[in-house]
Amino acid sequence: ENSNNKRAPYWTNTEKMEKRLHAVPAANTVKFRCPAGGNPTPAMRWLKNGKEFKQEHRIGGYKVRNQHWSLIMESVVPSDKGNYTCVVENEYGSINHTYHLDVVERSPHRPILQAGLPANASTVVGGDVEFVCKVYSDAQPHIQWIKHVEKNGSKYGPDGLPYLKVLK
Repeated sequence: ENSNNKRAPYWTNTEKMEKRLHAVPAANTVKFRCPAGGNPTPAMRWLKNGKEFKQEHRIGGYKVRNQHWSLIMESVVPSDKGNYTCVVENEYGSINHTYHLDVVERSPHRPILQAGLPANASTVVGGDVEFVCKVYSDAQPHIQWIKHVEKNGSKYGPDGLPYLKVLK
């Protein structure tokens, strides 16, 4: 074979490598790609934080798809955070590229009511009225409609708290 065809490794699709920082929610799947060429076809290996990345370094291991030049980790956890470097090499040279993975744990937050809702509404006596409430919540929210009422001509009880009636 003509030695002129020999070539050190080179990246074949740098657009796939532009996003270096990957911040993903826990339990998601992460895929890093380092598409490369070279002659002879280069070998690819992965490092985590500069050290050889072994299957036993993470629960569930990981997948390497050599034909896609990719590393796949399913169901990531906070301990997967770090720098992942692909090293692509043949006898004519070596190239590498580093991705940074940040795993974001979902922190439950209190429900958020959409601004401006429910809006005040006016109607004629005996007419219908509809109030809309939109809620954003991590967990299943418990929603109640409460009406302020009067007892004996007063809106507040002796404890200073308003009189309320749960409608729904």
